[in-house]
Amino acid sequence: MKFGGVLLSILFLQTQTKAGSSEREVFRTEIVPTQQIRVIEHGSQSLSERIAMIQRAQKSVQIEATYWDPDQSGCLILGALVKKTQAMRKNGSSFQVKILLDYDPMGPHIDEFYANEVKQQGIEFKYYNPSEMLNLSKSLHRNHKKIFLIDAETGRGEFIIGGRNHTDAYFDLSAKNNFLDRDVWGRGETAAKLGRIFNADWNSNIVAGPGPLPPIAAPPSVDDSLSQRSRKMAMRSDWEQKQKNAVRCMRPEFYNQNLQNLVDRKAAVWKANSSLQSVANVLLISDQPNWNQSLSPIGSELMNYVKQARSSVLMENPYFIPMDENLQTLKNLIKSRKQFSLLGNSRRATPEFINNSMALYRAKEISNMGGEVLLLLGQSDSEKIPGIAYYRDVRWGTHAKTMIVDAKTTYIGSGNFDSRSLNRINAEIGLIVPNNPQFAKYVFSLIVNRAKGAYIYDRNAPDQEQPRSLSNLLAYPFIGIAKLFEHQM
Repeated sequence: MKFGGVLLSILFLQTQTKAGSSEREVFRTEIVPTQQIRVIEHGSQSLSERIAMIQRAQKSVQIEATYWDPDQSGCLILGALVKKTQAMRKNGSSFQVKILLDYDPMGPHIDEFYANEVKQQGIEFKYYNPSEMLNLSKSLHRNHKKIFLIDAETGRGEFIIGGRNHTDAYFDLSAKNNFLDRDVWGRGETAAKLGRIFNADWNSNIVAGPGPLPPIAAPPSVDDSLSQRSRKMAMRSDWEQKQKNAVRCMRPEFYNQNLQNLVDRKAAVWKANSSLQSVANVLLISDQPNWNQSLSPIGSELMNYVKQARSSVLMENPYFIPMDENLQTLKNLIKSRKQFSLLGNSRRATPEFINNSMALYRAKEISNMGGEVLLLLGQSDSEKIPGIAYYRDVRWGTHAKTMIVDAKTTYIGSGNFDSRSLNRINAEIGLIVPNNPQFAKYVFSLIVNRAKGAYIYDRNAPDQEQPRSLSNLLAYPFIGIAKLFEHQM
């Protein structure tokens, strides 16, 4: 989430159209049979499981993501996909890989150089909503779904959904700033349903393939001045380096097996201490890829559970910025003497100063009314992967999107508790396990364990926050502007 999601969302909400009756069909399906799922709590375990799924795949891999950096983890996944694709096709097997990546209007990190190299390796690639910034209202709509899927069409497919993107920060590999998150792994009918959602997104008119590579600069000529020759040589060198980086990122001869070994060893420890959970009547909900449709199954579904809560609501969320009706619903919940608890980030836990300041502003408002607010301090040394270099002040802040209602209904997904997710600015996806106290108790234990690294916010005590830097102080005017317009968000 970026600051544009807090302030520029105003324009988007003002230009949305209401969904007509024919547009009210949304991806909302109940999976009745009992199935085994595993909650993935740790970044190294999530990365290891994704690589293992690619290796187990027999027919297809489908991936939908918001961010994907060509860093250690991003290239490891791309390299595993290329290796698998080449091996399957060498054996004469029909094998298909599709990647659907949200197009960052500020410029995707997986740019045309990487996208075209991916295509050369036999992998299909598309961008979601590659709108120009000039079309501001449309460009604000982003695909926030996270789907990792294999063999969905076989009946034996596997899936991961949750909050993790494909960058080092989500897999405990960043030297400076990392995210604590939460995914769900499973197999069977849910994978088949997710395959249909992915295909609908893939085939929608809001996605497009990458453009061609930009042309390389002409070589210097004898008539060029010294500055012109220098500029052309620099441009050619930059183009060649970008192409070289893309090749090294994913071709098998450059695959970082040592990194995979380090991740797998750490992941094995976490997996040995986790367990499969039996769930039935799972509800899978997803937004449609229609940027100007205001109806949100994620937002409406989550708020309905909050409104119907009988005793308690527990959330873990990094971007707790409810507005208007949603904020009032929470206030009514607390006024009716029902328990509300939130696990979020202190400023020590995250570099996202503006978003975090808005979330703290709202969380403290809830706390002043009697809600319970716990803020992570950013320390989580147990997540460190042996063999990976970290800064002394490396930190971990939560990025998980989890809610438990009345100690029996659990939500895990991609949607935050902010205007972007609740009001359909983002396209989101999530899994709800209703009326299952045993599973809710298990997820509650995971949140409690994570909250050991947090402090309870006390409105009568000073904040346990990091000193304000000059860059942080310069951000305060933007926070004030966002607060002025919060009634429109």
